[in-house]
Amino acid sequence: MKVAVASGKGGTGKTMVTASLAVSWNSQVAAVDLDVEEPNLHLFMQPQIWGSREAFMDVPADAIINKIDLNSNNSREIQLFCRDSGLPLLAELPHDTIFVEALVKGLAITEFSDGSPSQGVGRALGKILNFLTIKQAA
Repeated sequence: MKVAVASGKGGTGKTMVTASLAVSWNSQVAAVDLDVEEPNLHLFMQPQIWGSREAFMDVPADAIINKIDLNSNNSREIQLFCRDSGLPLLAELPHDTIFVEALVKGLAITEFSDGSPSQGVGRALGKILNFLTIKQAA
């Protein structure tokens, strides 16, 4: 399953959410940073590089996680894109510095805090698992 973490602009914490989801997952995961200007996922994780970023550019997502932007119009555009494309919007996670705090300490957000951002990531993981179960049964 391919899940895209999207936002309408840079600097909203997409990389933090991606890293937190990846380290919260209980099995192997391929986390890919497709930022063309400043890919920095490797700063928050211990990557094992096994392919080029270009190999992932044309791979469509199965679902979207909206990293909610402070600009509500950008977030609305992602909602509309999901609706119009038929892609499930699995979660909408708010901007919160706690993602950075957790990763600086080397912890998943779900291990660091039981607050709202952590609960949102937990719900997103649950929805991903549910989506996978449904997709595999089909």
